[in-house]
Amino acid sequence: MLTEAQTTALSAFGPVRTPTGSLAAIHEAAVRSKFFAIHPGSRVTCGTAVIEGISAGCLVLAPRKLLWGYPELIETDLDYADFHGLVAMMGALEEDPARFAAARSRQAALVDEWCFGAPIANLELLLQAFRE
Repeated sequence: MLTEAQTTALSAFGPVRTPTGSLAAIHEAAVRSKFFAIHPGSRVTCGTAVIEGISAGCLVLAPRKLLWGYPELIETDLDYADFHGLVAMMGALEEDPARFAAARSRQAALVDEWCFGAPIANLELLLQAFRE
C-alpha cells in the first residue's frame, strides 16, 4: 500500500518494515520496530493489530476513525487524517523523546489492564464465586 515516495518519507525514521507471510514474521518485525503505524488509506479494522503492536513494544499510530475496536488506545493528540499527518506526527515524536515515552507508556498500561489485569481479576472473582 505504500508508494515509493511514502516509503522514502518513512525511512527518515528508521527501517520501513512491511512483513508478509507468517504471523511470526509480522511479530518479529514489530518487535524490531519503534513505531507501528496504520496507513491512513487502510480499511477500517478491529484494532487487534494495534494491541499486538503495543505488546511488541511499539508506539502505535493510527487514525482513530479506522479503528472500530480500541480507538481509545490512540490518544486524540496522536490522531492524523492523512499520510502527511502521519509523517508530521512521527517527526514531532522523534523531536520530543519524553512525549514519545509517555505516550508509549500510556498505551502499554491500557493494554496491560485490558488484556491481562481485568481478565485475571474476573477469573479470580469467578473462582471465588465457585468456591462459595
